[in-house]
Amino acid sequence: MELFGRYVDYALNEDVGVRKRFAEYFVAGTISKDLRDRWNEYLVIINKEFEQINDSINSLTFLKDGLISELDNVCPAGWHLPSDSGFEILSNYLGGPDAAGGKLKEAGTTHWNSPNTGATNSSGFTALASGRNNDNEYKGYLGIIAFFWSSNEDDSENAWGRALNSAKGEFTRYYLEKKGGFSVHCLKDL
Repeated sequence: MELFGRYVDYALNEDVGVRKRFAEYFVAGTISKDLRDRWNEYLVIINKEFEQINDSINSLTFLKDGLISELDNVCPAGWHLPSDSGFEILSNYLGGPDAAGGKLKEAGTTHWNSPNTGATNSSGFTALASGRNNDNEYKGYLGIIAFFWSSNEDDSENAWGRALNSAKGEFTRYYLEKKGGFSVHCLKDL
C-alpha cells in the first residue's frame, strides 16, 4: 500500500493530462462506492482544469515543425531570439544556472504549479509555465515547465534552449526537438 501511495502522490503532481487519465482509471476500477464517488469529484475538477488549459493553449502560438531555419522571422522587426551563449550570459548575470530560474519565474502559483521553487521574479522577466506542444496533439507540462528556443541548432533534429521548472529554481540548458512547440523570448536589437 505504501508503494501505491507514492504512485498516487507522483501522479497527482504531474501535468493535468496524467492526472486526468489517473482519475479516469480509478473511477472505472474502484470497487468501493465511497472511493469511486471521491474520484468522480476529483475528475470533475480535473476536467474543468483540462478544459481551461486547452482553451489557454489554443490561444498561444507555438513554434513547431522544425522552424529552426526560420527562427530569424519569429520575432518582429527590430527584435531577435537570444543565442545559446546569450542565455548563458543572462544565467550567469542572475547568479548562475542554479539560481537564475527563480529570478526569471513569475512568483506565486497563478501560472506555476506548487511549489514554484525559488520564484521571485526579481529580474522582472515574469516567465510563465507555458509547457510544450508536440505534433498538434500533445500539449503538456502547462503549469510545470517553460521551454524557450535559442537561435542555435544542436543537430539536424534539435536546437538549444532553456527551461524553467516549477519544482526547481534552475535555468537549465536543454536541447529541444525542432518538431516541438516551445516559447520564444524576443530581445530588442541594439
